[in-house]
Amino acid sequence: MFVELVKLAFPLAATFFFTALIGVVDMYFAGFLGPQAQAAVGLADQLLMIWLLVGTGLATGTAVCVSRFEGSGNKGIAAAYANVSTLSALFIGLIAACGSYAIAPVLLKHFGIDNADAHSYLQLCSPANMPFILSLVLSAILRSRQQGLKCLAMSLITSVISISLSYIFFWTPQLPTYKTLASLAWAWDIGAFVGTSIGFWWVLPYLRSALPSKSKWLIKRLLMLNRIALPAVLSEACFVISNLALTQFIMLIDDDTISAQAAWFVVLKLEETVIYIPALGIALATTVLISHSLGSRKKDAVWQVLQASALLTVAWSGCTGVLMSFSTAAVAACFHVTGAAFGSLTSFLQLAPVLMPLLALSTVLCGALDGASDTTASLRANIIARVIVRVVVAYVAVGFAGLGMQGIWVALLVSRLVLFYCCGSSVLKRFAPTIPWRVLPGGCSSLGGSS
Repeated sequence: MFVELVKLAFPLAATFFFTALIGVVDMYFAGFLGPQAQAAVGLADQLLMIWLLVGTGLATGTAVCVSRFEGSGNKGIAAAYANVSTLSALFIGLIAACGSYAIAPVLLKHFGIDNADAHSYLQLCSPANMPFILSLVLSAILRSRQQGLKCLAMSLITSVISISLSYIFFWTPQLPTYKTLASLAWAWDIGAFVGTSIGFWWVLPYLRSALPSKSKWLIKRLLMLNRIALPAVLSEACFVISNLALTQFIMLIDDDTISAQAAWFVVLKLEETVIYIPALGIALATTVLISHSLGSRKKDAVWQVLQASALLTVAWSGCTGVLMSFSTAAVAACFHVTGAAFGSLTSFLQLAPVLMPLLALSTVLCGALDGASDTTASLRANIIARVIVRVVVAYVAVGFAGLGMQGIWVALLVSRLVLFYCCGSSVLKRFAPTIPWRVLPGGCSSLGGSS
């Protein structure tokens, strides 16, 4: 089972890594333009993260439904769920593109970023939200059918195009985009549309194989997707809400708000790239394998998946955290972090051996719960840890105790300990061999009948 998990998780982790690498390159180029440019790129990344989490929630529902019916042999119904998910992704993606464009000026003004280049960058990035959300659902369909390499290829195409064009647009003096944030936005738009179009072409034959459905079955499948996806979306939204709240608290730091914001956004991008994105790949692989095992009634395989995913996560995230703690100078040089921001970054990296494994393990445990369609347990844990505990601790540490960025790191540590405890206890209740087996009422049949 460990080998099977790695075979599925590695392409998924690599897929998300290459996607995150685009943001890392943007942050690197923004470093040549100053702290305000880096803050703008970080804000755009957080806005993209909102839609990433919405798309991930829809992708979770897609993966659970498609994998469950693929596992039980009902491939026509599985393809029907894939069709519903694809149409939903297109609709949500259109809302994301228009909404991001409209809200960009408000966000920049709220966070005190007064830069015309940043304004155009945030708005020019908006159109890519539609293909980006669609690509998440297409990847869910591909991995549910054990086609992880195609997920990787789609992401690799997007990343290569985006990063190559970023370099060309940013460093070519003859172009109007020379040394502007707009160059990075245009590169991301083009890469996202091309990569997603290729992925859609690969999935199209499978979508066409769906059994013809009456309207009542379409509605039933849409409701089933929402029942799984909505708690997953809200659960992941807690991640963004807490980060935006901490960004707001950082504005209370009197010393150097812009430097503190730059350090914070660098930390978010660093964790997203080396911890959260790979952990999300393992979590999604865990979701697929557990859902597939439940669909085929292989109860013993579920516990094997859990053990393998936990072992892989602990080994990789622990080593990464230790490596980061010894790489402060290299990380700071990479992102052009100096002055007060360097001190804030150093204090975070000293806690990396603890903070990073906690984040990775909690993400994978949530993926295990999602595989059993228990997305409400993940939602409950995230609300308690990220929205309540993190925000309260940060408010007290920064607003009252005056700990500055140290207070932010304390809030991260406490909330991640709580999140790990909540997710771990939920997983043990549901999956431990000594406790009676529990699945959704009606098992696989609860996902909808035949057409």
